[in-house]
Amino acid sequence: MTLPKYILLYFCLLLSVDCCNAQNYTWEEFVEDFFQQEENIETENEQGSLLEELTELHHNPFDINKIKKENLQLLPFLSIQQTDSILSYLHRYGPILSMKELLLIPTLDKKTRDFLSLFVYCKDAEGSVYDIKARSIPKWSHQLTGNFSIPLYQREGFKSHQYKGYPFAGSIRYRGRLKDRTEWGITLQNDEGEPLGSSGNYIFDYQSFFLTGTGKHYIERWIIGDFKLHFGSGLVIGQGFWNNMVSALTFSKHTGQTIFKHTSTDETKFLRGGAVTLTYKAASMTLFGSYRLRDATLHHNNITTLLLTGLHRTQSELNRKNTAALFTTGGNLDFDLQRFRVGVSAVYTSLDKAFDNGNTLYKKYYPKGKFFSNYGIHYSYNSNSVFIQGEEAVDSKGHVAALNKITFAPSYNFKTILMHRYYDMAYNALHAFAYSARGYVKNEHGLLGGMQMIYKRKWHFKAALDYSFHPFAIYGTSRASNRFALYTQAEYLPNDKTSFSARYHLKSHQEDSKRHPGILYNIYRHRWKLQAHYNIGILKNVSAIDLAYVTTQNKNPDYGSMISQRISAKWKKWSLSAIAAWFNTSSYASALYLYEPGPVYSFNYPACYYHGWRTAVMLLGNISHKLSFAVKYGLTYYTNRKTISSSTQLISQPYKNDLYIQINKKF
Repeated sequence: MTLPKYILLYFCLLLSVDCCNAQNYTWEEFVEDFFQQEENIETENEQGSLLEELTELHHNPFDINKIKKENLQLLPFLSIQQTDSILSYLHRYGPILSMKELLLIPTLDKKTRDFLSLFVYCKDAEGSVYDIKARSIPKWSHQLTGNFSIPLYQREGFKSHQYKGYPFAGSIRYRGRLKDRTEWGITLQNDEGEPLGSSGNYIFDYQSFFLTGTGKHYIERWIIGDFKLHFGSGLVIGQGFWNNMVSALTFSKHTGQTIFKHTSTDETKFLRGGAVTLTYKAASMTLFGSYRLRDATLHHNNITTLLLTGLHRTQSELNRKNTAALFTTGGNLDFDLQRFRVGVSAVYTSLDKAFDNGNTLYKKYYPKGKFFSNYGIHYSYNSNSVFIQGEEAVDSKGHVAALNKITFAPSYNFKTILMHRYYDMAYNALHAFAYSARGYVKNEHGLLGGMQMIYKRKWHFKAALDYSFHPFAIYGTSRASNRFALYTQAEYLPNDKTSFSARYHLKSHQEDSKRHPGILYNIYRHRWKLQAHYNIGILKNVSAIDLAYVTTQNKNPDYGSMISQRISAKWKKWSLSAIAAWFNTSSYASALYLYEPGPVYSFNYPACYYHGWRTAVMLLGNISHKLSFAVKYGLTYYTNRKTISSSTQLISQPYKNDLYIQINKKF
């Protein structure tokens, strides 16, 4: 290491004394920072799945001094510029001695450094001098995690014996690794009410397996079992890291990584088979094949809907389990020409039954038939301050989809984006996943603009504006309609222990009037949030006020308000978190959403509506460096209702309480 680096590091450590004395950034804080800002309930399943994928990376952090570009591309909060800056710093100055040395990389602001600290390590995150032999990685490593959710109440489905399983949910995850070359895993899960070892289930309702690794010579990566793919911008096939306005502004999606292991309990959005990525000089080629069964609603032995719930509790749900078979194959060819990257992709899917969506108007251009193919051309260009990426795709019937995005970031203090997308009303791609206002890559023409700015390191501003036009009917409207969304946030960070933020989110869309056929009514949903993070001794506190205001033409407005307080404390081997919230809303339309801390692999963002309060407490303990556990108790009480939910989910009392237990063993 050169002398100038020692001098820079010395001054860096002097300037960061307060930071050194502050408590370490925690996984709980990351989950809140990363997910709560999205506030997009339409993609809650994708958020939960992404959280589980990121949890895997958190449990298996990368050595920052051995990290590769493809490893950094797995972290959605890093931009192209930040990724290149980290690699350039390592190349120029050699091994990083302390995580505090990240202060010397100017493109990494405090938020990004906090995020990064949960996914990378050097010898000692507390700042000890780096010793490359100090942290030896064992040849074999194994991890076993068990999660159990126990409702302390009874739903109508169990009383009437319509649910075939037991009144609890559980999952078991096993992960293994052979150094940093080969990984494998098994995931088993049962939702509440699903049969355990009966009704056709081999013990658990859901089973998933993967075996993956890096190869030698021309083989870059391979995988067998359950996996995900992302080509280009996701118009042909993709499991993206974002799918809404705020995260499209905040997080970049790289085009360099194509194969991802499927590690979550999401039962629908993955492939089952095998894939391999081959490289030769600047060329990279991915080939894959998949065959799997999917839940579907059938009519005269035709598929009307491919289901996404993954629930198999009642006989009718069990009858729809694995009723459709999908065979999918294809490939992707990329050329990485330093700053410019271009690629082509093709995906072919065949089903054992044909799609038939009936005569419903908004389904007129939905998939029909048994065979589908999609082809795309994608590109990206990266300069010091400009990043351009996009994809143009076409299906077998000539219908097109296009998404193009330009990001201008002259420094880490300022970034602005402009994104245009056009999805033909008849474009059909069964595995597409890209940015859209409704979550569907079809029947949409839209424009998104956004800006991020950091002022004197203490002030962080975000703003995003999105407009979309749907030229044909969608669910809830019988003719062309539009949507509009606005998001603004200001955050003040006076020091490492305190932050204040104010947020405003507006969404508007059109729906058919029930009283006046042929007339579209505009619905406006306003949400405000004021929040403060502050530390008092060993206590971390979060106080928040949430407000909602929903207006619809010729209807009385809906109001909602919520006050919440969260407190957490961490000792050497123990941590304790507690949250309490009081809410009062006119109806479900003005529901407010509460971030609630939970153990790893859990994602809880409950909707709070009507009148009542919610409280939860969680204890985490590390019995040893290889054995840990978590226990959480939650209670929701409604003050203006005598029952909760309806049908088989009915609870004949005004409150519900749950117990959650997790055990984590490494060996």
